[in-house]
Amino acid sequence: MSEEKLIKLEQLLSNGIVHEGYKDLNTSIFSVLYSRGKNLLRKIIEDNSDWKQYGKNQKNTDFERSNIISFVGKRGTGKTSAMLSFKDMLDLHTSTQNYGIEQIELFSEDPNFKNTKFYTLDCIDASIMEESENVFILVLANMFAKIQHYAQGEAQKIREYDNRMLFQKFEKIYEDYVSLNSSETVSEGYSAFEKMRNAGSSQKIRENFEELVKLYLGTIDSNSRDLMKTEQRFLVITLDDIDIARRKKGDGKENWGTYKIMSTIYKYLTVPGVIVLTAYDYSNLQERCLSFFENENGNKGGFEEATLQFIEKVFPIYSRLYMPALEDEIKIDIGSNRWNILHDFRTRTNRHIFSLKEFIFAMMYDKTEVCFDYDEMHKHFIEPDTLRSLYNMTELLHKLDEYNHLLESKADLKKFQENIEWVEEDCNFRYKEEILVKNKKESDLLNLWMQEPIDRRGESIVKAICSDILPLGLDIRRLREEEMEESKRGIKTESVQDGIKYDNSHVAYSYAELVHSIFHMTRDKQKFSKKFIFCLLYSYTLHLTEIYKVYQWSKRQINKTDFMAIYRDKVQLSDPGEELRGRMAEIEKSYHILLAVTGRTICGKWAQYFFPDVTASALFGNNNYTDIRVRGVLLGYIEHQPNEFPLEFSPDDTEEQILIKVKAFIFVSMLNVTALDINYENVGSVKADSTNIRWELRENNCTLRLVQGSKDDYELTAFLKHVFSYTEYFCKYEDLIRNPLKSCGKPYAADLDRKIGKAFDQLWNDYYEWDRAYGNAIIPFYNLDITYNMIKKNFLDYSSEIPTLHIQMNDENTLFFLEYKRMLDKFKNYLKKIDQVYQLEGKSSFGEIMSECPFYKMINELQADSSSRIAVSNYICSIVMRKMEDRGLFEEIPVG
Repeated sequence: MSEEKLIKLEQLLSNGIVHEGYKDLNTSIFSVLYSRGKNLLRKIIEDNSDWKQYGKNQKNTDFERSNIISFVGKRGTGKTSAMLSFKDMLDLHTSTQNYGIEQIELFSEDPNFKNTKFYTLDCIDASIMEESENVFILVLANMFAKIQHYAQGEAQKIREYDNRMLFQKFEKIYEDYVSLNSSETVSEGYSAFEKMRNAGSSQKIRENFEELVKLYLGTIDSNSRDLMKTEQRFLVITLDDIDIARRKKGDGKENWGTYKIMSTIYKYLTVPGVIVLTAYDYSNLQERCLSFFENENGNKGGFEEATLQFIEKVFPIYSRLYMPALEDEIKIDIGSNRWNILHDFRTRTNRHIFSLKEFIFAMMYDKTEVCFDYDEMHKHFIEPDTLRSLYNMTELLHKLDEYNHLLESKADLKKFQENIEWVEEDCNFRYKEEILVKNKKESDLLNLWMQEPIDRRGESIVKAICSDILPLGLDIRRLREEEMEESKRGIKTESVQDGIKYDNSHVAYSYAELVHSIFHMTRDKQKFSKKFIFCLLYSYTLHLTEIYKVYQWSKRQINKTDFMAIYRDKVQLSDPGEELRGRMAEIEKSYHILLAVTGRTICGKWAQYFFPDVTASALFGNNNYTDIRVRGVLLGYIEHQPNEFPLEFSPDDTEEQILIKVKAFIFVSMLNVTALDINYENVGSVKADSTNIRWELRENNCTLRLVQGSKDDYELTAFLKHVFSYTEYFCKYEDLIRNPLKSCGKPYAADLDRKIGKAFDQLWNDYYEWDRAYGNAIIPFYNLDITYNMIKKNFLDYSSEIPTLHIQMNDENTLFFLEYKRMLDKFKNYLKKIDQVYQLEGKSSFGEIMSECPFYKMINELQADSSSRIAVSNYICSIVMRKMEDRGLFEEIPVG
């Protein structure tokens, strides 16, 4: 089994270029690359040996074997690091030959490398070469500097004869090369003899350079300890970033530099005894060469084939080493880093090796508390795709301040805000200005949307996208499928797609429609790139997370007494003080921004995919549906569904019985999308076609009735928004329920009011304590990345094969609450997976936040109470039956 491929954090943060040691070879992400590089070296050694043995009588111009090893990859993939590490290994191998020290495993078992030495020159970075500089001259200068350094460091100076021969070679090659290259640009005024002399100079330069290399290597190697006989010596030349060498030829484009370097390599450096290591981005290299040949060809056609042949001649395909992608198999070893990065995460996981996704996700959370959807099968947009982007992202997050996630002080809050705003600026600039730069339409649109306030941005997105897509909902989808099927059979002739029921251009904004719009951005007429979607999710998540965390921090600065006075009793505090007024203003501002982002509903008609189809019957034990195939009602979301929910109260009810009845009432009312639209300031008025609360007060008992109007929408997940607005919700409903009792004059009314008041005391306290400990978002809707993917995955998990749920009136064994809990647990299980990735526990755990929410706990309480279970199930049953009556289904069902 091969060892894990690791990137060491210490090396990653060494400011970009990493020089790997030979002990890192087995775990290096470039280990396969190094092994292939060794194979290429072996072939060069063998070719060089054959030339020495059989080609002594040939000219070196006949030496057509490639002596080049190319490290090929996009910007930031580690080409330079890999090439220089490989060069370092050649240096170390030569040291083992000279001084008998421990040999490198990469070369030690290969007999071709025994008694073979590699003498390297300093790397030449072509990207920073001045226009006046020339790569061949730089190679000569590099060699000359090495000789001088060598001579000064030796007790025995270079022998006078060798010294004179060596320097004469340097001088001769330099003069010939300068003369030749000056004649390339200024040939006027030269005689025919001078032009002919210069024409042959390039061949002489090549021959003289081969002789110079022999003398140079012999001199450098002459004073080694000669522990073993040297069979072959090589001069190793290293050229980096040759694809971005900028040098003009006359008034031409900046494409001459790359071509000139390649031409120089082929003309002068492809000689025996020389190895050339190069690094380049092939796409850039090809583009530069195409531009050069097009320019040389007078912008005529036919240059493409010549370009590709030239590249293939200089850099044969068999000499190229392609940089590996940052794949899932590659891990990062944070080790005992001196910066103590991710100390807590490492402690919680008891590991020091992580996947790149885990590492970046953990660093992002550590500095901003921002989490992302975790899908092992797909690459997340924040995952770096190159070593350089990994380094840059790591360095950015590392530079952000540490702070206490509990935000126990204002200083912690300030650091959190500064961190998340810095990352948000990086998102807005890097994605909008760099990553989307090639798609001006997307970049301009994103820029336009981001200029809008976050609470109104979604409206623009929905308006721009929804007019071109089908309305949201499984009911619409089924209807369209049925009509299309009928159209195929010739039953309908009009265009199904053009039906007015499919017109989505005037849809109202909601969080659900925002998710719907983003979902279709890569699937319908308006095709947007995934990077565009990623940027949208990223920017929303960062901005809303900051708003939500500030909102939570501000609430926690208000003590419980003041909180209840402000939000429950609506008492105007006599002297709140400047600080409290500021916090209240911040709370209201953040609350209304978040409320505007949720819009009408969070899940909306997505809920039709989350719950099974439902059928119902009025008589207990009625099995009329057993043998009849009836498509059930999509209970997840029902539009314009009038209904009533009655609750019987008796003066003999205990406080515990009153509490569970009030909870049942709260549950049902929170399924109404427009539950918060009740105007509690005008309790006595009853609005037509809207939700109202009514008391029927009799002499010995009474009934509390929730009446839903014909304009109300019913949604199983409407509570997601209402729970967030619990202060507003409870304030309205407590007044609506209790105020009529205070003025009715019935003998039991005062005691019933007291008991209901106690029930609301309990509800207010439960939600307050949950809010203070965990926040009041049962799902993290402020994190669009998580919520979008949670909704999308639940949608994609939908199957038409899910069995229909059948419920009956007065059924003690009704399955409604069990199925409802199963739906909620799909959300919770998704959130628990996020917790597992980030090692979130306690108050930070998304799963625990949901589990501890009083609404979630209430489901089990209602299921356990027989009266509440039956009452709520009967309410659901009546909704389904009304819907089935509207569809005329009961006419198809036999009686009995």
